[in-house]
Amino acid sequence: MSAVPAESPAPPIATAPKKRHWEINPIVVKELRQAVRNWTVTTALLVLLLICFLVTVAFLLNESANDQRSQAMGSEVFTALLGILTTVSLSFLPLYVGVRLAWERTPTGIDLLYITTLTPAQIIRGKLLSGVYLAVLFFSVTMPFMVFTYLLRGVDLPNIFTMLLFLFLGNIAAIQLAIFVAALPMNRILKLILAGFFGLNALFSVFGIALSAAIGGRGRFSMNVLSWEFWAIALTAIGVGLLLTGLAHICAIACVTPFAANRALPVKLYATAMWLMGGLLAGSWTWHENSIEPIIGWIIGTLVLLTLALMVAVCAKDRRSLRVRESIPANPRPRVLAYLFYNGPDNGIAWCAAIGVFTLIICVGADGVFSTASTFDTNVLVSTGVLLYLLAYALSALWLQRKFLANVSTKFASVIFLLLPPLLFLIPALFFFFLNRLSWDVIDERQLGSLFNLFTDKVREVHLQEHLIFAGGWLTLMLLLNGRWFFRQWEDFQRPRPEETAVSTLLTAPVASTSSTYAGSPPPKLG
Repeated sequence: MSAVPAESPAPPIATAPKKRHWEINPIVVKELRQAVRNWTVTTALLVLLLICFLVTVAFLLNESANDQRSQAMGSEVFTALLGILTTVSLSFLPLYVGVRLAWERTPTGIDLLYITTLTPAQIIRGKLLSGVYLAVLFFSVTMPFMVFTYLLRGVDLPNIFTMLLFLFLGNIAAIQLAIFVAALPMNRILKLILAGFFGLNALFSVFGIALSAAIGGRGRFSMNVLSWEFWAIALTAIGVGLLLTGLAHICAIACVTPFAANRALPVKLYATAMWLMGGLLAGSWTWHENSIEPIIGWIIGTLVLLTLALMVAVCAKDRRSLRVRESIPANPRPRVLAYLFYNGPDNGIAWCAAIGVFTLIICVGADGVFSTASTFDTNVLVSTGVLLYLLAYALSALWLQRKFLANVSTKFASVIFLLLPPLLFLIPALFFFFLNRLSWDVIDERQLGSLFNLFTDKVREVHLQEHLIFAGGWLTLMLLLNGRWFFRQWEDFQRPRPEETAVSTLLTAPVASTSSTYAGSPPPKLG
């Protein structure tokens, strides 16, 4: 009787390792390792330490040489040290982080962004975290000198730590802005101009104004950091700054995301949420202060946001990738809402129009609730004219690009959009200049079509209705000229047909499948 062989134990089932969310971002490790090996960061830290030491010693020697002791010496030393830290941190850290990312975006060093399993969000987040860690190093170098100023009288610890907190948050915003500029698909020279002139200049100006307001006339800090009024304004400014920093973060992620993805979806979702939160914040301040100024500030911020969004939208490509079309909702009702948040120039213009119309509706409702002055009605009408002109400029740029520059890159539509306002302002001025009839009255009255003309006092009082009629007519004409294109884009905004999916699957099939065809025999020779 033969023995029945025992069954061999079943092999253990291989399970995928669980993803640990607490793992350190590899980009952070890479950036910090290279920063430690880089003499630039070490030299900057040592130079900052030496400057702070020499400035503190110079103030102490000057004080000992004088007969009278200054009661605001601590405030003077702290202001000098804070100015040094502001200059070094807001210039070196964004430049260091931005240059490194811009170099990796070049064709010779693009392997990090595309030959990797990391997501675009992980790459941008790692760059930001590494920059924040470097900012912590710079602040830790100057922290002992800052605290030492408390012993010299004239400044207290709450003011010291509050100003350092504001500067640290400003550094985070500057680093994120540098990352966003470095991720933009443009020339390096344009990146440097954009970052230096618009970015760092704005940050230095804002922080300089805040520092001047914080310091009193006698050199002492006039901030009452223990009062609710101070923190209400400070938290509002911090909230607005964090919202803008988050927008730059989302836009930087979109810049390094492949073109085949729906890059506009997270940006538009965040921008919509930011618009709503800004409106709630402005409405709460309007209710608290019984003043319409916060609502007007929200309108201006919304128009600036829509201008930037239209500039990006007009240079987008008409055709959507198969990957984007496969994510379009099949139900018609969700598809109408999703149309506003997807890629495409028509989608971007529709989103901007929806945000602008809802903003004006909210402002009209606020006019009835808060019983505002007549000047607010004028500001709402001016904002309406600005919105109509912006949409007309965008549709005109799209029509001109498709009609006359079809074989050129779609980025020229963005150039046309930016050039239309100054050209419509300069051409009539030059015309009347050569006729020797140029005057301020002529500029105020004969600038129909010019966006800048809406902000003159005479137009706001007399010719505002003419601008609204002209802008509405121009927008209607552009909608008619682009009507067929809009209809074609809407028809294309749907899920791909089965035959399109089959052709795409066939074209993207892996070439390695040919090895199974010639299994057991050598592959055929080419040529």
